[in-house]
Amino acid sequence: MSAYIVIGSVVKPQGIKGQLKVAPMTDDPSRFAKLTTVIINGQTYDIIACRIDGGDVYITLKQITDRNQAELLRGAKIEIHRDNAVELPEGRFFIVDVLGSDVYIEEEKIGVLCDVANYGASDIYTIRLSSGKTVMIPAIEQTVISIDAQGKRIVLSRDGYQRTVVD
Repeated sequence: MSAYIVIGSVVKPQGIKGQLKVAPMTDDPSRFAKLTTVIINGQTYDIIACRIDGGDVYITLKQITDRNQAELLRGAKIEIHRDNAVELPEGRFFIVDVLGSDVYIEEEKIGVLCDVANYGASDIYTIRLSSGKTVMIPAIEQTVISIDAQGKRIVLSRDGYQRTVVD
């Protein structure tokens, strides 16, 4: 398991004093308000202010004092150390923990999970098939039978998979 978890990405500088507009990659953006440090490009930064406006997060970092410094971070991923992550309920996991999982239909390996996105209704899994093609499937109860994040194994229902994938 990775020691770090990506929680957002820098969208752009906000204002002239180095504040950053952040696109959160978490179910609950208010979690940012509880953080004291973040890691960007391998460097640790101290958070001195945080505000949440709708779905956006704005953070001020002690080490970033002007727009030019903030501009250098545009597009960068924001990470936290796993020790600072929220405690997840039973059966929940971080996306980073399932990426790279082998994907099976029943006992037949069909590929590897290479991305997880969410467009509202459910997570969408992108699977790189053994043939090299990629397919996207909804991560819904009718399709996903089990997820073993520790063992890096996802099992899909044959019927659910065939209903969602068009060749």
